[in-house]
Amino acid sequence: MKTARFEELVAFAQKKHKGQTRACDAPAWHHLVRVSRLLTEILSVYKEGSVADRAALPRAALGHDILEDTTATREEVTRLFGVREAALIWVLTNEEDDAHTDAYRKKVAESDEAARILKLADLYDNYTNVAYALPCLGAKWTHSYFLPIVEPMFARIRKTRFQAYRHTAGALCLMVASSQALLAEALARDDGKRTRYSAQRRKSS
Repeated sequence: MKTARFEELVAFAQKKHKGQTRACDAPAWHHLVRVSRLLTEILSVYKEGSVADRAALPRAALGHDILEDTTATREEVTRLFGVREAALIWVLTNEEDDAHTDAYRKKVAESDEAARILKLADLYDNYTNVAYALPCLGAKWTHSYFLPIVEPMFARIRKTRFQAYRHTAGALCLMVASSQALLAEALARDDGKRTRYSAQRRKSS
């Protein structure tokens, strides 16, 4: 459900991520809103975790890329989002870069359950988005850049234990696995097309 607070955080995310795009030139903040809405829905179904965290998680989702990808400071994020939300956002912030993710994976895997739930929702949307946007992004980018980041992260989180969010985590893990399969199918189709195209070119030359 949209509230004045939700709209304020969306507006802040739009401002900070202005000009940033993702697959097929979609505004980066669209991803943040999708992750937030997914968490709102799934948390309302299972009602796991504390009431405070069920409220904080969708809000934190709106800022989960903000420290990593914008000029926003931790103080600014804490002031606007709240202390708990800012802590969740910090867990989902890679303090190095996309070429160095070992420490980031360790930080997420060793974080509290709520932060790992947020990362699972993030992974689901990322996998799904790339699967449908593969014609824009390309198989080479997906294999060389995207998969080396997300696959080890998902594998690491799946090995962690969830008690407070047992059913929520189980559902999200199934969703991420399903989106993995969706992307694998899209990559296989793309590979098949390129193989047929190469064969046709060899025949015509």
